Amino acid sequence: MSRTIYFENAVQVALYKCELSGQISDGHWENSRPLDHWKIMCDAWVGVERISATDPKYDRPAGINFQPKRRYNFAAPELLEVVGQRMLHYARLAKAGVSVELIDAMDCTVLDLMGEIRREIRDDNTGEYWDQKRAELSLFDCDAIEAIISDEESYTMADLRSDLRSMSAIVNAGPKGDSNA
Repeated sequence: MSRTIYFENAVQVALYKCELSGQISDGHWENSRPLDHWKIMCDAWVGVERISATDPKYDRPAGINFQPKRRYNFAAPELLEVVGQRMLHYARLAKAGVSVELIDAMDCTVLDLMGEIRREIRDDNTGEYWDQKRAELSLFDCDAIEAIISDEESYTMADLRSDLRSMSAIVNAGPKGDSNA
């Protein structure tokens, strides 16, 4: 049985895949007990719930089909203080219809570690890695990306906290006997 997490919407999936899974393994929860708690969470397949109007056998309600080894508060103030702005930018991009894969490709290329637009890479960053990042950066429309992440009305900090609380509840509830798992 593969481990799955179904969230309520594409924004939540983007937040989990682009930020929270990394915080679980290498960031905010890195040294939390049990020390291997991250493996089960980071190995899970993550998607958006689907409720069929015509055939309930294809339903995939929000939930998780395995028991996490610990509880998570994705809306923790100390986490939002550090990466809240970056998560807001990821959420605004996802809400605008940008795929998780494209958001992930922007990370550390168009978006710096704080989630701000990077229009160029400093000349003193040299080597194959930075040459690749320069090539990738040239493929993105930074003005369009900046317009999306700057649209404060499209997705607010209150929206982010609400989504993160919902995601915490989904993950912390544990398995619900999902027959589709």
